[in-house]
Amino acid sequence: MERRNSATSPFFSRSYAGYTRTQMMNIAKSVQPEKLSVFDPMAGQAHALSSLTWLGHEVWLNDYNPSLVLLAWLRSRAVMEEFDELRSRFFDWLNTVELPSLDNGELPSAALQFHEGWLAPHVQHSLSEYGKRVGHRRVSELFREEATSRDDLFRLASVVLAARRLAIFSKSDNTTWLKPGGLVRESNLKSQIKLELEELTQWRNEILDRYGAGIFKESTSRAHFSVTETKHLPSGFAEKANVVVCSPPYANRLDYSAMWAPELKVLEALGEEQVFQKIKRNQVATTVTKGREISSKDLSVLAPDVVRSLTDIRDSSEYASRSYYFPYFALFCLDLHESILSALKASKSATKWLVFIRDTTRKDTLVESHRVVEFALEESGYSRTVESELDIVRSHVGVSRKGYSKQTLHGLAQREWSLSFSFAGEKNAG
Repeated sequence: MERRNSATSPFFSRSYAGYTRTQMMNIAKSVQPEKLSVFDPMAGQAHALSSLTWLGHEVWLNDYNPSLVLLAWLRSRAVMEEFDELRSRFFDWLNTVELPSLDNGELPSAALQFHEGWLAPHVQHSLSEYGKRVGHRRVSELFREEATSRDDLFRLASVVLAARRLAIFSKSDNTTWLKPGGLVRESNLKSQIKLELEELTQWRNEILDRYGAGIFKESTSRAHFSVTETKHLPSGFAEKANVVVCSPPYANRLDYSAMWAPELKVLEALGEEQVFQKIKRNQVATTVTKGREISSKDLSVLAPDVVRSLTDIRDSSEYASRSYYFPYFALFCLDLHESILSALKASKSATKWLVFIRDTTRKDTLVESHRVVEFALEESGYSRTVESELDIVRSHVGVSRKGYSKQTLHGLAQREWSLSFSFAGEKNAG
């Protein structure tokens, strides 16, 4: 399917951190012959995996960012099958919703005003009124009763889908990381939602044209959703999954919440209180290190070679090594370790893991993120298989900084791992 360059939402074209074509081929090899069930504990918007439900696979998807789980939900087979009915009921409901308008003088004119935040005041006001009509149940609660909450989920997902029509932002040197502020547009909430739903309808029609009118009706497979910190997953959430697939965040010192600020800020305005700050502080690879102490005892759960790298960073004479870079990398490794252990408890029947992860550096110290994953899985009875591969990545955000970054021992290339693990013993799902 052609990339939709004009789309406002990343829903329509993967922009960052989704699975590459090669990685998708590896996933397909692992699940295709027997239509095995798949679990992704760090799914993001599940650009690829949520669509596996179209092909008859059962899928369990978790992410700490509720806006991304809403986008993954929109893409799932059950929602796509019911889409015409959901959209029709939504428009009937939306026509009954009265929102403040620029046209009738309820709100000040937005013409040629500059605003420093993510949402102009009139948009914030409209979203707040819209959220009151939906009701202030958290997205995580709605997903726990997904089958009976689809109308409310659709009402929230439709606005999140339109977030980049509503928010004010500009792009940084890495075009997926965004900055707040800019000229205010006279955004009418209802019209912007309808425009984005037209895009979604067209996208669905293209799927039907390509794969056949029965693509969403040929199976009864489902996607199951959770909105949880990965290190606190409910035990047994994906207990029937056969394969775990995940691509953890990179320890690249960039704030992942800034990638999705429009979606998060819109969801926050709808009533998901403090969601942006919670994700910024608690996500894996958080850049917030202030007040978070790490002891040698804390690090003892990690692979010894990873601990040595962290100690080298802590003891380095380079700028801010002890005050910022050591706690940053240490928190990343500890959170990733806990997340893998939590995902293991959530998927007790899984006999195979596929993990796509990139090692990163701090000056001349290589932080082998893949060893965090490998150590946790091997301690839990899994063995790395011969299908595991190492690739060298020469095009990434760090390259854009080469003009003002000193060359280091490891150069500009990054090491990306496609890791495959299998469980040799007898699995006990109980």
